[in-house]
Amino acid sequence: MPFETALPSLHPAVLHFPIALGVVALGFDLAALAAPRRRWLAASGLVLTLLWTLATVATYLSGEEALESLGEIQGPASAAAWSHADAAFLALVASLVVLALRAAAAWRDRGRESVRRGAVRLLAMAAMVAALALLFRAADLGGALVYRHGLGVAGHGGPVAGDD
Repeated sequence: MPFETALPSLHPAVLHFPIALGVVALGFDLAALAAPRRRWLAASGLVLTLLWTLATVATYLSGEEALESLGEIQGPASAAAWSHADAAFLALVASLVVLALRAAAAWRDRGRESVRRGAVRLLAMAAMVAALALLFRAADLGGALVYRHGLGVAGHGGPVAGDD
C-alpha cells in the first residue's frame, strides 16, 4: 500500500526549507565576517548555502508539479499563479548565483588562517540578501495563491490535485 498524505503535492512540505536555510546561511556568513579567524563559520555558511540551493531547486520543481496537477486555472488566479512561478524561477537563479559566488569566495580563502573580507565575499553577501528578497517575494505570491485564491485548498473554490 503506497504512503498516503493529505497534502495535494510535495510542494507544501518543502517550501519552508529554502527560507529557513537561506536566513541561517546568511547568519553564518555574517558571523564569519565578524569573527574571520573562526573559519568553521564560513564553512558552515557554505554548506548551508549549498543546502539552501538544493532546497530551492526541490521547491521549484515541486511547485511546477503542483501547478500542473491543478489543471487549467481560470481568472485572476491564473495570472497570480504565473507571477508566483516567475518569481520562484528568479529566486532559484539567484540562489545558484549566490552558491557560485560563495564557492568562489571559499576557493579564494583556501589555505588561509582567516576569512578574507574581499570583494567576492562581499558581493556574495549582497547577492544573498537580494536572493532572499526574491525568495520572500515568491513566498508572498505563493501565500496569495492559497489564502486569496484558494488554490490547492479543498472546499474553498480552488481545485485540488487528486479530487474526484
